[in-house]
Amino acid sequence: MVRGIYTAASAMITEMAKQDIIANNLANMDTTGFKQDAISFRARMDQTIYGIAPGSSGGNPSVQKLGLLSTGTTVDRISVDYAQGNLRPTSNPLDLGLRGAGFFTIQTPQGLAYTRNGSFQLNNNRILVDSEGNPVLSTSGLIQLPPTGQFHVAQDGTVSAGAQIVGRLRLADFANRAKQLVKRGNSYYQMVSGTELPATGAAVQQGSLEQSTVNPISEMVDMITALRGYESSQKALQTEDSELGRAVNDIARM
Repeated sequence: MVRGIYTAASAMITEMAKQDIIANNLANMDTTGFKQDAISFRARMDQTIYGIAPGSSGGNPSVQKLGLLSTGTTVDRISVDYAQGNLRPTSNPLDLGLRGAGFFTIQTPQGLAYTRNGSFQLNNNRILVDSEGNPVLSTSGLIQLPPTGQFHVAQDGTVSAGAQIVGRLRLADFANRAKQLVKRGNSYYQMVSGTELPATGAAVQQGSLEQSTVNPISEMVDMITALRGYESSQKALQTEDSELGRAVNDIARM
C-alpha cells in the first residue's frame, strides 16, 4: 500500500508538470516565433522483483528473478518543438520572418542570444535592434542604415539601402539544438555548449513574421487530459491512504 501511495503521488506530480508546460504554451500562443515545449516521462525507482520457486525432489527452494517493478513516473525531459511556424505578412519592411532552420543573432548585455522573433526596429542611431532594444548582428557587426535609401533584405540575409549593401544578417544554426540551446525568456535562446554554425538552409522573408507553433485546440485537449489524470491519481492516493489507515488500526486492535 505504501508503494501505491508513492506511485499515485508521483503521477500527480508529473501531471502538474505537464499542466505547467501546457499553460506556458497557451500563454505564448500569440508570441512571434515561439516554439512550443513538449514534456516526456520515464519510470522512476525501478525495483527488481524476485520469486521463490520450490526445489525439486524436496530440495532447497531457489530464487528466480522475475523482472522490474516501477513505483511511479518522473519527468524525463522538456524538449522544444522547432517546427516551422506560419509566416504572416505585415507589410512592415522591418519585420523579418525566417523560413527553414536557423535563428537571428542578437547582442544582449548577457552575451549572444538567438531568436526567431523578427519584429525589428531602428533606434535613434538607425541601428537595427529587436523589440528589447538589443542590436541585431550581421556577419561583420552591427547593422546601421544610412539616413536615406530604401531598406531591403534579400532571402540570404543581405541588407541593403538603395544600391548600398549594409551587411548580411548573421543567421545561425546548431548541430544539436536539444543539447546546445536553452530558452532564456523574451523569445531568446542561449547556447550552452558546442559551436554556432551558419544557417545555410534559412531564407529571410521581409515584411512577414513567423507565428507561434502552438495549436490552442490540441493544447486544451491535452490540458483536460492531464487534469483528468491528476484527478484519477488523487482518488487512487485517497484510496491507498484509507486502506493503509484501516490496516494499521485493525492490526493495532488485534
